[in-house]
Amino acid sequence: MSDPGRALHDLGALEAASLMADGRLTSVVLVEHLAARIADLEPRLHALIAVHPEALAQARVADDRRRAFDLLHETGGLPLILPLTGS
Repeated sequence: MSDPGRALHDLGALEAASLMADGRLTSVVLVEHLAARIADLEPRLHALIAVHPEALAQARVADDRRRAFDLLHETGGLPLILPLTGS
């Protein structure tokens, strides 16, 4: 990681993907960190409609696939938040 003190939630997608490819970060660690951050901030922000209930299980699968060199895309295993647009 370019800045060792940088928080996981501040990583860009490609930076996180690179760390995962290098074995310095796992999907599980990133999802657990982001879930804790959401739990901390969401009661004040009310910015999310839902968090996928299987996010951690999906992260485990992605990590297993990465270890087996079986990911479909370089960004496989990255958590994703989709913004709603419009009114």
